[in-house]
Amino acid sequence: MEARAPSSLPEEEGKPEKRLYRQVIRGGFWFFSLRIGSRLLDLGRLFILARLLQPRDFGLLGIALLTLGVLDTFTQTGFNAALIQKKDRVESYLNSAWTANIARGIFLFAILLLIAPYGAKFFEPVGEFQVKHIDNPEEFLQKLQEDRGVYVQGLSRQLSSRTRQLINGYQGSQADLALVLSALTDNFN
Repeated sequence: MEARAPSSLPEEEGKPEKRLYRQVIRGGFWFFSLRIGSRLLDLGRLFILARLLQPRDFGLLGIALLTLGVLDTFTQTGFNAALIQKKDRVESYLNSAWTANIARGIFLFAILLLIAPYGAKFFEPVGEFQVKHIDNPEEFLQKLQEDRGVYVQGLSRQLSSRTRQLINGYQGSQADLALVLSALTDNFN
């Protein structure tokens, strides 16, 4: 039988557990901090883009990010996880992983390029008013300016004051026409 000092036995057995406990707590803290930081950056990006883009453009960006996210999820290669788990020399595998990620990026680009028309058709608004619904935009605007019938008055009440000002100030230029049509589209949708 060995004689050990009673005070050294619990310290030696508890020490690795305490170290592991501290490492888990520290790792959890860093992981949690990374997730929170990432979400805050995403939220900041969202606010900036919402401020800079028109609602229609913001929606297009959302559709593009949704499509890219779905493709990214289903085409993960697993090289990153494998390289993290590998303990020994990973330098020989880095070139293969890098090349596979480049090939994956090119593949995703080609897929997005091929499915873009179908995605646009899928997300095309159905039943919403669009500029293409006006057969003769100039004639339509002229009717809105001149005609004071019941239908035109009812339509005019639904328009914003800015749109009414644009219609009344329309002089026939293409730039004015584009502004008025854009304002009408926004009002009716």
